[in-house]
Amino acid sequence: MVKNATELLTNLNLSPTLNSYLKTYVTLMINVVLIPFLIDMMVLFEDFETRSDRQLAILNRNMVFMCLNTILLPLTGLTSILEFGKEIITTELKLELLHLGKNLMDMQSYFLQYLI
Repeated sequence: MVKNATELLTNLNLSPTLNSYLKTYVTLMINVVLIPFLIDMMVLFEDFETRSDRQLAILNRNMVFMCLNTILLPLTGLTSILEFGKEIITTELKLELLHLGKNLMDMQSYFLQYLI
């Protein structure tokens, strides 16, 4: 009998192909479903003069969060935007760019799967 969710996931023995696509699928679902919903709910509490201003704010925020979740967080190997912000503040820009460039070559399979 399975006692917890972690044990259930380890007993499933998913194929390596499915495991490699799971991280990409989760990122895609967060970017397509969760983030736009939260941004839409957040913008409802703001006051905009026109509807087009509201839609522009939603579009800009969606773009920023999608770039953070899809490109920058996987490249840095961090799991949250808060950790990413702390790392950007504490390290020099030159070192951070070198770190991102090194990780780009290590994460090329992730981005290839995301594009496919």
